[in-house]
Amino acid sequence: IATVVGFYAVSIPFFQKNHSVLTGTTDHRFKNYYVNGRMMVKMAEAIGRLILAGRELTRLAGFTARVTDIRKVLDELNKGKYERTMISDTKNLSIGHPGAGRIIAQDNIICFDRVPLVTPNGDVLVREFSFTVKSGMNVLVCGPNGCGKSSLFRVLGELWPVWGGVVTKPPSGKLFYIPQRPYMTLGTLRDQVIYPHTQAEMQRRNYAKDEDLQKYLDLV
Repeated sequence: IATVVGFYAVSIPFFQKNHSVLTGTTDHRFKNYYVNGRMMVKMAEAIGRLILAGRELTRLAGFTARVTDIRKVLDELNKGKYERTMISDTKNLSIGHPGAGRIIAQDNIICFDRVPLVTPNGDVLVREFSFTVKSGMNVLVCGPNGCGKSSLFRVLGELWPVWGGVVTKPPSGKLFYIPQRPYMTLGTLRDQVIYPHTQAEMQRRNYAKDEDLQKYLDLV
């Protein structure tokens, strides 16, 4: 766009009959148009480089801040002065113990009632977490790194123990998880469907026919 605007600005004198640019010869006018046009193009490119440089400097500042934080933490660890600032420790909080919470199996609902999100080593991410999601609802879970987004699904999938409260969710056979990025194995479409089994294993189980695979795909 900057280039188009530049050429338009250069061409304005050539559309005015009494402009001084038109008093010279044709070669002179063509030379002025070409030189001025090239100057406009170079100026537009320079402005574009400045804008891109600003973006790159912003990214560089972010990377530099992260590297600085890492070096600071490593130095504190070497000196034995590191203190946690983003999370709390269970020693100072009365939130129960691993397995103190209850899990209730119920269809068409996911409910956390005052459930703490605690890592296996006892770090408290969220002291009390409550929410309800019913069948048909769409919910977006967002937040910065380390706030407990993935931990929520670890507790929901019973990979982490429930330290307190009540978790109501469908049975394990009726609750499915989709990864953030689709992972595809190397192979054919059949290999994708039967993964992690191989074709030899499926043949031993008498599930190697296309009709069998189509039946399972229809269920999905």
